[in-house]
Amino acid sequence: MRFNKENLRHAIQSLLKEQYTTLSFKVYRAVRDTLVSDYGEESIISGVGAMKHNSGRWMKKGICYVLYASSNAETAIKEFFSNNEGDNKKLVLAEISVNLDKILDLTKKETVKKLGLTTEDLLKGWQGKQESLTQAIGRFAYESGFEGLLTPSKANSNGVNLVIFSKKTPIKGVILEDWKLLET
Repeated sequence: MRFNKENLRHAIQSLLKEQYTTLSFKVYRAVRDTLVSDYGEESIISGVGAMKHNSGRWMKKGICYVLYASSNAETAIKEFFSNNEGDNKKLVLAEISVNLDKILDLTKKETVKKLGLTTEDLLKGWQGKQESLTQAIGRFAYESGFEGLLTPSKANSNGVNLVIFSKKTPIKGVILEDWKLLET
């Protein structure tokens, strides 16, 4: 899909002035058990993976710290396996409290429409060398001052994901409440 980056950037900047969501609730994150065993439990909420190791649906590697989480445990686990196909390793499921002020809510159809997009556009493939549509949305939201995104889940049609951006780690407004090891 071709999209005009400048139009998208301006649409996102205008949404920061008129339409954003404040959040204070619990979310869930599923990560490989080796993340915790290699780097400690604080790595669950550090956002370091997206900064140093891997690009994700909503941000290319190296732009900022990014924490991907979900509205419920089921969605977090489904998202984990959709991004780690064939990976039968142990995983850690974490419960995280978040308190964020400026979230771009892409689960609202009117918000997505203001960007000139559809929900289906947000769920299309993102992997490749070029910046994808969703990665451009994430980058423009971060550069415009949003603290994160609420997004539909591709892995669970009833799920919602929270993508949190930060210039540094630890990420402000994020507290690790609890975590447990799950065998798959």
